[in-house]
Amino acid sequence: MSPLARILLWLITFYQRRGGGERFLVSCNFEPSCSRYTHEAIARFGAIDGMRLGHARIHRCNRPDLLDPIG
Repeated sequence: MSPLARILLWLITFYQRRGGGERFLVSCNFEPSCSRYTHEAIARFGAIDGMRLGHARIHRCNRPDLLDPIG
């Protein structure tokens, strides 16, 4: 795993432990949550592709009629 991926995973974990979206009064329409999805995508596909997938997921979060590319 690249150093960038490790840093990103640490940042996401820090965000989740501090309350995640609930702290900002945001609720995700999907399961797993957007941060967990991004964490899994980075771990599975690497930093660049994982962040790309996570970014796309966050943009779909308020559009529950759209589907996830991976499940």
